Amino acid sequence: MKKHYKIGVIAIVLVAIFYSLFPAPRIRGVSNASYDVTPNVIGFYGNFTIRFNVDSAISAGGWIKIGFPNEFELPCNCGGVGWSKSDFLINGVHPAVDPDGNNGTNQKYVKLTLPTAMNLSRGAAIVIQISETARIKNPDTPGLYSLKISTSSESTEVATTLFEIGYSSIANLSFSLSSNTVASQTGVVIGFKTGLLGDLSQENYINVYFDEGFSLPATVSTNKIKVNGYRPLEARAMGRTMIISLPKGMRIPSSSQVVVEIEQAAGIVNPSVAGLYGIYLNTDKEPKKVRSNLVEIRDRPFVKTEMIITPENPDGKNGFYRTQPIVVLLPQTNTGEQVETYYQIDSQGEQLYSAPIYVPEGIHVLHFYSKSISTKEEPRSIELKVDLTYPAIKIISPENNSVLNQSKASLKIIVSDESPVELTINGKVAVPNEKGEYLREIDLTEGENEFTIIAEDLAGNSSEEKLKVFLYTISPTVKILSPANFQVFSDPSVVVKGTVKPANDTVIEVNGAEVSVGEDGIFEFALTLEKEGKNVINVSAKNRLSGKRVSISIVVYYQPVVLKKEIVVILTIGKKEAVVDGKTIFMDVAPYIDPTTNRTLVPLRFISEVFGGEVAWDAQNKTITISIRGKSIILQVGNLNALVDGTFVKLEQPPIIKEGRTMVPLRFVSESLGAQVGWDNTSKTITIVFPLT
Repeated sequence: MKKHYKIGVIAIVLVAIFYSLFPAPRIRGVSNASYDVTPNVIGFYGNFTIRFNVDSAISAGGWIKIGFPNEFELPCNCGGVGWSKSDFLINGVHPAVDPDGNNGTNQKYVKLTLPTAMNLSRGAAIVIQISETARIKNPDTPGLYSLKISTSSESTEVATTLFEIGYSSIANLSFSLSSNTVASQTGVVIGFKTGLLGDLSQENYINVYFDEGFSLPATVSTNKIKVNGYRPLEARAMGRTMIISLPKGMRIPSSSQVVVEIEQAAGIVNPSVAGLYGIYLNTDKEPKKVRSNLVEIRDRPFVKTEMIITPENPDGKNGFYRTQPIVVLLPQTNTGEQVETYYQIDSQGEQLYSAPIYVPEGIHVLHFYSKSISTKEEPRSIELKVDLTYPAIKIISPENNSVLNQSKASLKIIVSDESPVELTINGKVAVPNEKGEYLREIDLTEGENEFTIIAEDLAGNSSEEKLKVFLYTISPTVKILSPANFQVFSDPSVVVKGTVKPANDTVIEVNGAEVSVGEDGIFEFALTLEKEGKNVINVSAKNRLSGKRVSISIVVYYQPVVLKKEIVVILTIGKKEAVVDGKTIFMDVAPYIDPTTNRTLVPLRFISEVFGGEVAWDAQNKTITISIRGKSIILQVGNLNALVDGTFVKLEQPPIIKEGRTMVPLRFVSESLGAQVGWDNTSKTITIVFPLT
């Protein structure tokens, strides 16, 4: 036994290896093939819709072949005589020529040629529509049928999914009862429409299948039944099924309306359990059972009131309605008698209900009941809590947008509402005093402070107020950059310059005059000193928000200077001391006489600045530019040429650099600037007189 088992396993493995090395060739064909036909009723000419995808491209002029089972009937077997291409569509376009076909046994098919210029790529979706005018007839036997599809590029026939073709059935089945009370005798009215195969005559029967619970009489009298207004030839009951024939000589065509009326006296009794019930119905020409609508069968005679409240449930907290509830009272009865409904709110007195009840604000009890001539409902009650009013918040102090200069403030709030209220200030619960006032000491920070005050009542009605207060305690900080305290001025024009913090919202006044302040906090103000000697400059800074002020007083002196007519400079060869207008000044390098040119050289910057000039040095070109009172001298180290007010002048001694300082010929520079130069050979001193006018 084990030996045979091993041989079998080896054989299976060898077969698997063979097919992995030599796979069977793939048979190409169409895919996703399906169809439907309308009507899908036996023996009728149908409108066909056939769908599939091609696995291989089909060029214009190619064909599609549709094979039909033998049960279908095609119009002929003579090459499609009688067919027209107008009866067919391929993707919405008629074929190129009239279709070919056959109606022979096992050879029933339609062959369609692709429309001109239609090329179908691989995977393309194809929809073929065949009109009933092509006269392809459904089978006479009910069942599931499939078609077979092949193409000029895919000759292998592929079957479509199965599609059911069968009997027609009735439609629009309706069912009603004259009494909907449990265990009561009732009349029945049934309506339906016959289908395509539903033409009926006196030989045919209508079968009514009542749901479980109904009781049918043992003997059914045709005098208690009508079919389209006439008495049937025969009626009988078999369990819960009633079989009714058509009246004598009556013919009901297919697709026609039928009404069956069964009187209450016929003896049909409703189920003894309340619920939803219906029937099934068919005919011997259309055997498929069709389900009707359901009818409610209710308990014994009753009167009751259905209460509908809008909103359906309390939409507030603690069972309160925040939206005014509207109550509708709907009386119900199964007696058929007229019903009246009465209601009462609290103890206001009973009223006949006639319109929706708008429940007023407050906590109320609604009483109500309904009654008919024979039956009265037990009164019922419901408590309704209604709060439609939102709490009213009033902020007593401080005022909104007020400006304070203390870091603490007293907040006082009053809330008006009929029910208890929870008040929160920035999320923290506040408790009222015995007077109902909410008092809270609040801490403020510099600048804007915002408080959110929310009051919520028991019902959840919520009101909100915003409070903004501003705290400003900042004192301005002022720094005077100029003038310095006790500074002496020879000119009465003085510029007061300083800085202030904070720059915004600070007012600067200098001697009572308001001064503009830049965003960087810098301010400047030009004033004229009013008198010689001591002058006081008062600078005041006030913060607009806090109101705090800082004042600074600066003392300056105005001492006008008598203008000099000339500058006298005395230099000594070999000495660094120089006397300028009687004052001794020291130079970096002493004047000296060049032994080659016998010319006196002095430090350039000293001699220029003593005369009030400006010196510019070009290190790259080693040029010196001296500017004094509109005069300009340009010299170059080592160069005997100079420019005086734009004119070239020849030098006897060029500028040189000594001990890191630029030395220039004294007489040339002085006289070029308009000065007079004197020489005392005995003392080796040089006197330079530079006129100032």
